[in-house]
Amino acid sequence: MASQKWNDQYSVGIAALDQIHRKLFGAIGEIENAIAQDAPREETNQLLRLLMEASHEHFAEEEMAMRVAQYPSLQPHCENHRRLAEKLEAFIARHDLKERKMNCRSINFLRDWLLYHIQNDDARYGAWFQDRACREAAKKQAA
Repeated sequence: MASQKWNDQYSVGIAALDQIHRKLFGAIGEIENAIAQDAPREETNQLLRLLMEASHEHFAEEEMAMRVAQYPSLQPHCENHRRLAEKLEAFIARHDLKERKMNCRSINFLRDWLLYHIQNDDARYGAWFQDRACREAAKKQAA
């Protein structure tokens, strides 16, 4: 099973968000390691719950940053967070109910879930934020 590691192509250009994304990649990596080591299902369940908690914290921090910056697409972004969280929670609930352990398809779902969030939702915010910062810096220089 090939591990998906953080690399700079996933950066959204905002250090605080990139740091949180690295943490989420790390959480998925821990789940992947547990699967590779044939860990008990209870252990992978615990790691999944930790991933869910980290995701909720991430979404809350990100939404606060967007509110402060007055991001114009805040509501759709929050809605995307809600849908992504629901998908993750449903995935975890299904895993909790099953007697079988997680497998490669499971970890692929988690990777796809995270990459979609970063490369689609957060990339738009990162680009908007960087553009806004550049405009504000230009205004200060002109003054």
